[in-house]
Amino acid sequence: MIRLTRERERLGWSKQRLAQEARISPPYISQAESSRRIPYPRELERIANALGWDGAPAGLLEDADDARD
Repeated sequence: MIRLTRERERLGWSKQRLAQEARISPPYISQAESSRRIPYPRELERIANALGWDGAPAGLLEDADDARD
């Protein structure tokens, strides 16, 4: 599981909710979470902002099991 998924679930948000908050399509979120798509920096920043992520946006793509909190 990548950190993006963990952070979304921590907030209790569906992929649909995150997509709405980040102004990105739900399939884009799904593809990013399943590592089928690497988000462009601008979209990744919007996702990070929607999640309230304080770290570097690229940190959301790290494996949650390997990433430090």
